[in-house]
Amino acid sequence: MNRNPLNWLRLAQPHQTCRHCHAFTISGGLCAPCQNALQDTRLRCFRCALPLNDPAGICGECIANPPAFEQTVCADSYRPPVSHWLQNFKDSRDLRDGHLLSQRLIQRVKSLYCTDDLPHYLIPVPLHWRRALWRNFNQSSWIARQLSKELHIPALQCLHRTRPGGDQRHLSRQDRLRNLRGVFKLADDPAMRQQLQQRHVAVIDDVITTTATARAISSELRRQGAARVDIWSLARTDKTHLSD
Repeated sequence: MNRNPLNWLRLAQPHQTCRHCHAFTISGGLCAPCQNALQDTRLRCFRCALPLNDPAGICGECIANPPAFEQTVCADSYRPPVSHWLQNFKDSRDLRDGHLLSQRLIQRVKSLYCTDDLPHYLIPVPLHWRRALWRNFNQSSWIARQLSKELHIPALQCLHRTRPGGDQRHLSRQDRLRNLRGVFKLADDPAMRQQLQQRHVAVIDDVITTTATARAISSELRRQGAARVDIWSLARTDKTHLSD
């Protein structure tokens, strides 16, 4: 008789493998060695989460051109295997990867915030209504729901896009900023506006590339009365501001 406890565990639990190395794991997601190996320990700018080469705390761009948001929290760097999981989640709607990445962001948030410092509301980045109708899936809203359930913070669908964004992947940072000027607006709802007054909110996005979207949304939320805006994202690109 085989008395190896691991074999009994395999029989008792549904068959699950690590999303990275494919080794057997009890809870699914990542095994402990991969969880540790993929941990991003690099220094990052407190404001925009751009990787830093020195412990300055804030990058030169955020000092020279301060954004309306206070802090950026990202779970991972946008590079393999995280970039593959994120694209699989967005394009193929593989919720296994969505859960994996969301849990990594939740762990990061819990490590950085005390309970009293958590935002009052989570606000997902909106899609234009045409794109939302075509895709029938907004990954930022889905992520916000996962965080809301785990952290017990209400999610507010309070923003809308006034026009489609188009493909901005190959645009410079300045072109992105110009394209997004006036795009994000608070819903025309006095009760919603009242909820935001002097509140701390976190904007939820899937990936941060140039901070153009984060800057546009945080400016609108601050203009509408929010006291503090943070940005929470599954991943952050390693691009510098100059190459954006």
